[in-house]
Amino acid sequence: MMQEAIPLARVGGIPVRLHASWFLVAALVVWSLAESYLPDAAEGYETGTYLAAAVVVALLFFGSLLAHEFAHALVAQARSLRVVSITLYLFGGVAAIESEAERAADEFWITVVGPLTSFGLAGLFGLLWLAGREASELLGAMLGYLAIINFSLAIFNLLPGFPLDGGRLLRALVWWRTGDGARATRVAAGAGVALGYGLVLLGIMRAFTGSFVNGLWLVFVGWYLQSMAEQYRRQSAVRALFSGLRVEQLADTAPAYVRPDDPLDRVAQEVVLARGVRTIPVLEAEPEPETIPGPGGDGFLGLLTLASIAAVPRERWATTTAGEAMVPAASLHAVRPEDPVEEAVRLMGERDVNQVAVLRDGRFFGLLSRATVIRHLEIRSALPEVVQRPAGP
Repeated sequence: MMQEAIPLARVGGIPVRLHASWFLVAALVVWSLAESYLPDAAEGYETGTYLAAAVVVALLFFGSLLAHEFAHALVAQARSLRVVSITLYLFGGVAAIESEAERAADEFWITVVGPLTSFGLAGLFGLLWLAGREASELLGAMLGYLAIINFSLAIFNLLPGFPLDGGRLLRALVWWRTGDGARATRVAAGAGVALGYGLVLLGIMRAFTGSFVNGLWLVFVGWYLQSMAEQYRRQSAVRALFSGLRVEQLADTAPAYVRPDDPLDRVAQEVVLARGVRTIPVLEAEPEPETIPGPGGDGFLGLLTLASIAAVPRERWATTTAGEAMVPAASLHAVRPEDPVEEAVRLMGERDVNQVAVLRDGRFFGLLSRATVIRHLEIRSALPEVVQRPAGP
């Protein structure tokens, strides 16, 4: 979803994005308001007036969604969790938080503030409706719609199934009662799957009992919730496999390396093709056998990748050195040996790279590749009893 989102602005240091699907739902909201809801609620206005009012209501509605997500984000920041972005999309919005809450209480407060914000907005627009309905029938219809839609949003979000806020509150409750975050995640995700299938079934029943459009919408929403809950359940299983893994356990501490003055044609023939490697550390000097490559080595200048080699015309490989073609160390996003593997994988995903350098106090330690992580997770998932039971007599 993030890759398809369009940057809109930064509010309080948090990037706000619009997913492509947002434009579809925005157009549907404006159309339904201008063509049916507002003319039915307030008769006698020009078509252009209804259209302008519909645009204003739609903007205030999406502003309400943004306020809902910012409530999540601000509480997360107050509890020392970094908020990556806020994205508005087809079914509302999502505040992307860098890592999961580490305590049930954090999960509860980060989550509950969203529906409370929506209830608060519903009350605010309700009070404005009471004050403004006598002044203008159209204004009253606009404010009444905003009160109803915010109240409905809060109620819907409290349904007990992931990825809705109610599902996260269920997770926080189970986590608090059992002390087992993994079990709480499975319960919330399972409830989300069940809720999604329930909405699909309800939508099918409504579609065949005279309310085809509403039924089809329920089927679509249910399918989305079910697929998101299932995806979250799979991601949680992967995170469980990551549990306790540190970068130093999977890093290649003895990779093939080159020196900065090695020409690219020799690197391509003797290292890339001969050894089948895609990324090569560039080290400043001839290493001591016991230090470089490996823990404690220094002289790390950068990484030479297939992309950086391919960026140099083939006829210039003989006269272009590894030091000239490499990605300098200063431009790289490295990890430390003691970092969790999950953090390194997230970094690779954010930067769209297949490997990262591992540095200890600025000195070269090794390389961690996405392929190595995937291979290790495949092995762990195939041997769950072995990886979960501690070694020893």
